Amino acid sequence: MERSRMPRRIFAFSFFSFVALSILCAENLYPSQSRPNPLKPDFWVRGMPDAIQINSYTCGVAVFQSVAQYFNHWGYQEKYAKELGATPDDGTHPAAIVKGLRNLGLSADIREGLSLGQIKADLKAGKVVIVDYQAWNHKSKGKVYSTEWEDGHYSILVGYNSQLLFLEDPSTLGTIGYLTNTEFLDRWHDYETEGGKRREYVHMAIVIGGPPTRQPLFTHID
Repeated sequence: MERSRMPRRIFAFSFFSFVALSILCAENLYPSQSRPNPLKPDFWVRGMPDAIQINSYTCGVAVFQSVAQYFNHWGYQEKYAKELGATPDDGTHPAAIVKGLRNLGLSADIREGLSLGQIKADLKAGKVVIVDYQAWNHKSKGKVYSTEWEDGHYSILVGYNSQLLFLEDPSTLGTIGYLTNTEFLDRWHDYETEGGKRREYVHMAIVIGGPPTRQPLFTHID
């Protein structure tokens, strides 16, 4: 029996369509070297443990736990929350984070009026950088963070490129947060109540130093 054959024009069209689709899929799966990936960091901190806050006001406690573990100091968040004086109304004061880190034998300082270049330089020099900024306000009519002060949030700067900052964000788990340089600059402020008065922190970071201990990929369970 003679087998039916596809007309040559249809076959040719189908063949070239298949080739074109294959090339398109390959480009999507394996991006061209000449096409930069905006989510690719130019600098990255390896081994920073995941930070996840256990309730709405312990972002500071969560980043403290992550940084402490990075420097090989292990502890429960409940214990740290008490030591740092975290409260539902005020969260965690940056001075309490600094004091707690110093009690672990680390160097830690609050620095204000910083530039993006300065915190990137600190990160590249081997420092750990905790930033305090505005995030997750969940307002239905948009988010104008440049004038927002009530949604302070701590995160750990873990990488950057020319366009983006990458953040270990305790409000996420299993993923890294990111902001454009402009977005971050608009958000980079917070305030605390000190002695009954409002104390504003603008372009502030907690810069930490010490000998990091990278965690092993696998650990035997005792």
